[in-house]
Amino acid sequence: MEAEHEAAYQQVDGNSTGGAAFVASAGDGTGAAADPSAAPANPLLEKYHESWKEVQGASHDFTLWTNLIQAAERLDDVAKLREVYDSFLASWPLCYGYWKKYADAEHRHANTEGAVSVYERGVAATPRSADLWVHYANYQKSLPEASPDAVRSIYERAAAAVGTDFLSHAMWDKYIAFEEEQGLKPNVLALYCRLLSIPLRDLEKYLQGFKATVQASALGELMSEEAAAALRAQLQQERAAAAAAAPAKPAAGSAGADAMAVDADPAAETAPGEDAPPAAEAPAAPAPAEVTDDDVKEGWMKPYLQQYESSKEEVERRKPFEDAIKRSYFHVKPLDAAQLTNWLKYLDFMEAKGDNDSTITLYERCLVACASYAEYWERYVRWLEKQQLHEYANYALQRATSVFCKPRADIHLFAARYHERQGNVEGARGRYKYVLGELSPRLLSAVTEAANFERRQGNREAACALYESLLDEEKSREEGLSKGLMPFLAMQYATFLRLAYKDHTKGREVLKGALALTPGIKALWEAAVHYEESGAAPDMLQYVMELYNKASAPPAEPVPASDPTSSTQPKGPGSPLSDKDREELSRRAIEFADMHGRAADVLAAEQRHAEQFLVPHAVAAEGRKRHADAAAAAAAAAPPAAKVARTDAGPAAAAAGATALGAVAAAAHPGAPVPPAAAPAAAGAYYGHPAPPAPPAAPAAYPPYYGGYPHYPATYPGQYPAYGHGYGY
Repeated sequence: MEAEHEAAYQQVDGNSTGGAAFVASAGDGTGAAADPSAAPANPLLEKYHESWKEVQGASHDFTLWTNLIQAAERLDDVAKLREVYDSFLASWPLCYGYWKKYADAEHRHANTEGAVSVYERGVAATPRSADLWVHYANYQKSLPEASPDAVRSIYERAAAAVGTDFLSHAMWDKYIAFEEEQGLKPNVLALYCRLLSIPLRDLEKYLQGFKATVQASALGELMSEEAAAALRAQLQQERAAAAAAAPAKPAAGSAGADAMAVDADPAAETAPGEDAPPAAEAPAAPAPAEVTDDDVKEGWMKPYLQQYESSKEEVERRKPFEDAIKRSYFHVKPLDAAQLTNWLKYLDFMEAKGDNDSTITLYERCLVACASYAEYWERYVRWLEKQQLHEYANYALQRATSVFCKPRADIHLFAARYHERQGNVEGARGRYKYVLGELSPRLLSAVTEAANFERRQGNREAACALYESLLDEEKSREEGLSKGLMPFLAMQYATFLRLAYKDHTKGREVLKGALALTPGIKALWEAAVHYEESGAAPDMLQYVMELYNKASAPPAEPVPASDPTSSTQPKGPGSPLSDKDREELSRRAIEFADMHGRAADVLAAEQRHAEQFLVPHAVAAEGRKRHADAAAAAAAAAPPAAKVARTDAGPAAAAAGATALGAVAAAAHPGAPVPPAAAPAAAGAYYGHPAPPAPPAAPAAYPPYYGGYPHYPATYPGQYPAYGHGYGY
């Protein structure tokens, strides 16, 4: 069965390239690409070509595929229908409804053999679909030349593939109905007998059908005469043994006689010459009841009823998991976390039972609903490998990597590790080459795993070449110099060299080159320091302190834009790291010197830190923030411009008015004293109110440091060293 399924998958999947190979050559129904410049006269054909073009641009878009299928169905060209369905079902083989639509299209075009062939391909690609098996059997039954045995063979294949699934009742119902149509009561009864031993959702319904069928059947329909006679004799023996073991009932009148014997005078004796009274008769054993045909039927049903009880208990144990399954069929939409978790718990439950057949059945069911999740395929393969079922494991892995999870790199890396465990070195190497060559060329985890694989094979040159080729590629990427993969690739490669080959010197050179190209990555500086600490080379102290000095150096001075000889590079060996990162690395330098160096080394690190970070970054940032907040508050509290203008003009207007009034008074009253003109009011006076006193002169401003505390007193610099006591100096 597994070999048939694998062959069918190869047929569906072509050369294990999914739908991409079909899409690349499809478009006109003959395999040639459609000419976009040619305008077809048929609007349906034009829509078909447009849909093909859209699918070619996004071959993993399920909606575009369904649009293409609709366009092909409306066009109803059998060649184009075949091309579309073959391409679609190569990527989505679990969509059983489209297998039926494909078979219907072949039948519609009078191609019965083609329809049967499509159904065969479909049930091989998705054998867990009870619905597709039912459609296939119904189609076979509808053919004029079909025989009951041909239809029955399809149902038997379905029972072998999906008959033990908890939700396979739809297939079993159709099978029972088919046998009832044939009027073969023994076949119907045989189906019920099989069903009572399977934990199915409709088990109770099948029990009632079993009992009804037995009661409606003659004894000769249930068994042969010899079997019936043997069973009848067995039942009679059992009843006879039961009757003999039961306490015997006393004969009539014996109770009164016993009472009389008790009441009689114990001294009384039989007179001489008289006959002794007759002894009491022993009670007769009850005769066993006659065994009827109904009794024989019940005896025949007894072992099947015991199987039913066992199946019923298993149904109750599985029911909580089954009730939590909301979608047992395949769909491109993701499952929610509750259903994914339920499948995992269900698999745990089944694995703990130790029944391999039931566990495989559940895994296959799970991998219909969870076909797009590589993690579930990996778990299945690991379990099969643990059970030494390598053929099943290979088949499952082939389906996952060639169809269902083909675009995912993790499943191919898992397959490479599996092949290596099985001794297939070239197969594992081919998986790594596929991932790094076609699927994800810049995937760091793939590079790491491939290099470790080559190391295990004793091929250092190939292992190092994997890292170095990608490093060279990253160096050529301008965007990669600051945000790309190269810094982290260099970290991984250096660690690989040190741990795998004890090559500390080459690993140091790798990190040194990466720091020269990407000095603005703090993690890279930290990795370089950690690398040296782990290696513990003789010159570790000197080299690490140089790293810390470079990382915490003051920022480089930018080149003036007016300099015609300037370039984009800053002047000097300054660090491009932020002030916060530079200060943190400078403090770490003190700690490193304290742990690995001498007292003089610690003093040198402290002095360097004090010179560069006199005001700690956090304090300076807080000072800049307060300065900005104060400036914003002062701007918000300033009076509007119009109000300030009126305040400034008020004193001058008042003085002019007073002068004019004095002139008028002198003209009206000659000889009267004229009041002197009012002096201009001081700035800030408002409607006759005196101006506030002027503020005292501000002391000389201290030069600002990093934008914070711009007005410290002149004596403040002497207090700076006090900050060192809070930082462990």
